[in-house]
Amino acid sequence: MAPVTQKDIDETRTAVRKAEEKNRTVQTNYKKASTALAGAIQDKNESMVKLYRSPLNDVAKEIADCLQDVEFAISRVNYLQQDEEFMKTRFALVEQLLGGVSKMRTLLTKQLLECKRLDKAANDSLGELTGDQEDAASEYAHLEKVANDLQAIVPTANKHFAAAAKAIADHKQEPLTAARMALLNLEFGKLKMTAKAHMPKVKEFLKKYPQTELKADADWLHDSFQKLHDDFATYEKKTLLLVEMGQISATEKDADQDETAKIDVAKAAKVLGIAAKDQPKLNKVLTGRPGGYEKALSALAAELELEEQNGKKLVAMLEKAKVLQA
Repeated sequence: MAPVTQKDIDETRTAVRKAEEKNRTVQTNYKKASTALAGAIQDKNESMVKLYRSPLNDVAKEIADCLQDVEFAISRVNYLQQDEEFMKTRFALVEQLLGGVSKMRTLLTKQLLECKRLDKAANDSLGELTGDQEDAASEYAHLEKVANDLQAIVPTANKHFAAAAKAIADHKQEPLTAARMALLNLEFGKLKMTAKAHMPKVKEFLKKYPQTELKADADWLHDSFQKLHDDFATYEKKTLLLVEMGQISATEKDADQDETAKIDVAKAAKVLGIAAKDQPKLNKVLTGRPGGYEKALSALAAELELEEQNGKKLVAMLEKAKVLQA
């Protein structure tokens, strides 16, 4: 390898400092949250246990995030050790850096396990659980962070889908285009594959650590990745349907408004296989522009996951049933 440079040393120190700074915040939050929940469990105070579980779960996420920074700092120190000449003269520096982050890793993994133990104790009537290996905690923390990062995208996606639906209802092209671009930039195809790729990793984790106290958490994590995969697959399909809609007119008027007011929405829902609870959405489509039925029905069918989602065919079904005039 190339000799260690001053830049390598500075980058390693920066990585260590970042981990130390984040750890200081974690330690403050952990002490407060764990002490409060442990006290509530000891007192068997059901109301306070419920109150303190959420802050402790938040701290567990902070620990998982901090562990990633610690692992990166350790990797930087390990890189320095590969230069034998450097180690001969700067051994004390490497010892200092590695000693700090390795102790931090041990502490954080123990605290992550304690967070899980306390949460289970609260949920399982103060059930006692055995400890687990540090490596198991570290690996689980990485998997959980991936799931949390993917889950954080869901509210953003839903916000853009809502904006697109509003733009379609208002016949406004500019906000529709903005929503479509935002959805395309989220790259649901890649997110879907990321979720899928981590499902077997959770299974491997359970095989590797069959006695881990994180088993229930890992099972939940596997289900979370499955749901995220399915959600992103649906989002990907809905985004493509929005793109296929093309341009919408802001000036087109409802020449047949009087006619659409007479449409039997209940009958239309029956023809299309739409549940009664979703009839208000169908009513909104059928009281809109007749010229926009195909696109709007296609979007609604995708949202409701109907068997038939082709707008032209859906209109034909309504015309054949004499709900709409051909």
